[in-house]
Amino acid sequence: MARKGAPPKYEKWLTEEGLAKIKTWCDKGLTNKKIAKNMGITAATLCEWQKNFIELSELLKNRTEDMIDETENALYKSAKGYEYKEVTKERVLNRKTGEYELVVTKEVTKHVPPSNTAQIFILKNRRAEQWRDVNRIEVSKSVDESVKEMDIYFESRKKDGS
Repeated sequence: MARKGAPPKYEKWLTEEGLAKIKTWCDKGLTNKKIAKNMGITAATLCEWQKNFIELSELLKNRTEDMIDETENALYKSAKGYEYKEVTKERVLNRKTGEYELVVTKEVTKHVPPSNTAQIFILKNRRAEQWRDVNRIEVSKSVDESVKEMDIYFESRKKDGS
């Protein structure tokens, strides 16, 4: 319970500084439950605040959309393959200052090949009609007719002794 005369707890989180702190936690990928814990409130309270304060609601909603966008972009990048630079730095003594400093000693361009798994996932979800695993088979006979045919077949095999 808030102390008598103390401002409500939500006020400090609706300031520019408070929202910036929450945005930092969002950017780090924290869940609403962890964000609420960092704020010193319960997840249910955070949910209520989202309903009542548009700034907070928009911030947390945009965080979710941003994470989905970033994940989609990473999946697409993985499906295509990509290159990146790997930089190696070593501590080297600077003779002029007598201090050690990090100096780039090697820079290599590395290639990450396309991921078949990512390609399949994208195709199955974006072009499901062409790429899904489930095939539809039209059945021309009723189940009862098929069962009767199987019974006749197995009865004939018993009579033949096979």
